[in-house]
Amino acid sequence: LEVLFVWLFWDHASHELLLSWIAFFYSLHAVELVEWTLHRQKLNTLQECRNWHATFTFFSLATGILWGAAVVAFFPADIAYQSLMICVMVGLVAGAVTINPVHPPALYAYLLGIMAPLIVRVSLENDFVHWILVLMLGVYVVVILLAGRGLNKTFVLSLQQGFENDSLLQQLKVQKAETEEARNQLEHANIVLLNNEHKLEQMVLERTALLRQQTEENVAIKD
Repeated sequence: LEVLFVWLFWDHASHELLLSWIAFFYSLHAVELVEWTLHRQKLNTLQECRNWHATFTFFSLATGILWGAAVVAFFPADIAYQSLMICVMVGLVAGAVTINPVHPPALYAYLLGIMAPLIVRVSLENDFVHWILVLMLGVYVVVILLAGRGLNKTFVLSLQQGFENDSLLQQLKVQKAETEEARNQLEHANIVLLNNEHKLEQMVLERTALLRQQTEENVAIKD
């Protein structure tokens, strides 16, 4: 989109400024890519997550500010191209809400980095039409912020339910293991009981046979 933006405004802005802007933008992307490549696996501790939080917020804010700088530096005199620029910025913000509602600080930094300079620059035209545009853009920002917040709540709720399901699954696994262990212990106890019962039967049989033999011997002696 940065290349498309430069192409669209090539005849309405300084070529040196446009090329410098896109070069700075791609330098930022290169640094972001290197940072992601080197640290993408570092999410195992609270401090590493905090580092990613700060990094992601910084790059989102820097990206938003660069787009905001484009608004200030390349704002055209032609009302048609002004409308085109506003559409581009509004599209960027709308895309950010759908893509990045999971991390509100980055979303808000990106959104305000674009919309704040846009609203200020449009207001500097200081005529009735542009003040109407300022009002519309202000309402749009509020709506987008609310939409982003709503999507974030939906994501967080889904994430919480996922963790709760995982916790429930772990509990079920533990209960299953405990039940299996109890069943094994019961089977072992049944085996021990059956062995003891068999031994007791043997002892009764042996005792009965001994008593019968003694009785028979006593009867034989009397005879």
